[in-house]
Amino acid sequence: MGQAVCSASRRGYHLDTVSDGLNGRFFDNLDPDSIADAMSGLLGDALPPEPIRVYSENYTEQAFIDRFRTAVDDCLS
Repeated sequence: MGQAVCSASRRGYHLDTVSDGLNGRFFDNLDPDSIADAMSGLLGDALPPEPIRVYSENYTEQAFIDRFRTAVDDCLS
């Protein structure tokens, strides 16, 4: 599995999937300089692949199915 990293705003849905310093970098402002700084930080960082792999296992199809089934079971019990 390859190393997937990204820069993301601290606002929005990706707060659940991006962990600052683990698999990406956040930026606070939506201006080009802030985004460029975050991207430059990614290029300069050597984020270790193993923690990224472990973290990403929370977002597999099977993990989603398991959480969904648990939520449905909780509602029905």
